[in-house]
Amino acid sequence: MARPTKQGIDYFPLDVNFESEVKLLISDKGIQALGVWIILLQIIYSENGYYVHYDRKLLLRLKMETLLDIEILEQIITTTIELDLFDKDKFQRYKILTSNGIQSRYFLASKKKKTVSVVKNYLCKGVSVGGNYLYVGVSDVENSSSDVVSADNSRGNATKEKEKEKEKEDKRSPVNSAEFPADVIKLAKKFRDTLPKKLWPTNGQKERWLDVIDKCIRLDGYK
Repeated sequence: MARPTKQGIDYFPLDVNFESEVKLLISDKGIQALGVWIILLQIIYSENGYYVHYDRKLLLRLKMETLLDIEILEQIITTTIELDLFDKDKFQRYKILTSNGIQSRYFLASKKKKTVSVVKNYLCKGVSVGGNYLYVGVSDVENSSSDVVSADNSRGNATKEKEKEKEKEDKRSPVNSAEFPADVIKLAKKFRDTLPKKLWPTNGQKERWLDVIDKCIRLDGYK
């Protein structure tokens, strides 16, 4: 069984000269705010890759790492959002910490990954998830629907196609094979129809169903 692709990355770049927003953060909240900001970047890049949910669990993690009070941490994070170090719209709508720069660097660093899970509504404006592979598991958070985003950001319908295929599969009889008598196939259909659809045979189970029913009739004498 193949090992699943790791979502996060092990390395992210940090400029030798901080941008003006970071300098303003330090000026306003002190040098400890710089540590909080860097730890947040570490959490983002190493786990989901391009965002982190802002909740009490995150604050407790930061408290453990920095030994700062939660009230101080909340003030620092509020300031990072005010200074546009994190995207205001995504924070207000989804309670996540992310930014255009974070996402652009992440998708560039992860372009060699085979698959990356992406929440479509979490993507910042102008961010491209381009690459020579599919980003799977894309969820429309507002509509709770799933689809696939391809390398050129076009929407696919892989999940919907799978669902349609499953519906077709549910309607099929358990292999109308010429190897089995008509009464065996008929009995298999009747037995199938007594069960919930989730218990109907898959492709790999159909031949076994028919084989067992055929032996019950042919060898054991059941009618």
